[in-house]
Amino acid sequence: MDVTETHSEGLARSLLIVVPAADLTSELDTRLADLKDRIRLKGFRPGKVPVDYLKKAYGKSLMGEIIDDTVRKSSVDALEERALRPAMQPKIDFADDNDMDGVVDGKADLKYTIDLEIIPDFEPTDLSALAIDRPVAEVEDAQVEETIDGLRKQQTAFEARAEEEAAQDGDRVTLDF
Repeated sequence: MDVTETHSEGLARSLLIVVPAADLTSELDTRLADLKDRIRLKGFRPGKVPVDYLKKAYGKSLMGEIIDDTVRKSSVDALEERALRPAMQPKIDFADDNDMDGVVDGKADLKYTIDLEIIPDFEPTDLSALAIDRPVAEVEDAQVEETIDGLRKQQTAFEARAEEEAAQDGDRVTLDF
């Protein structure tokens, strides 16, 4: 695995990771050999299925799983190797010049980029050295009484008047027109 830092500006980082086709092919061969002993197919005795047949039948799907596992593992390894702490999930993009059919066939190297923002390093401040100014608001008794009167008026319970009575100042009136 080859890791190259292509962009480093502020907290943003971009890494180009190249995994050789030989590594992917060897992982495929290992998985096929393991699968050969466990698979049962019609026409073959248990454990006697040829690896070439398995490669033809299941090679592409297994290679897809291998690529997925390799991308996941190599991304984590690259970040740990460089001691980068991502602030959020890194964005993974496959390189434009990457021939995915060639990668799946085991003929081309896997190339992809990781774009991420890192958590900055900082030293905690000694909080005991900080002074806090606590503002105090002076409230007069008249202001408290005024506020209480306003709340009392808002919570007034209204009683219905007789229909022939006229509305008076302070009554709540409902109009329907």
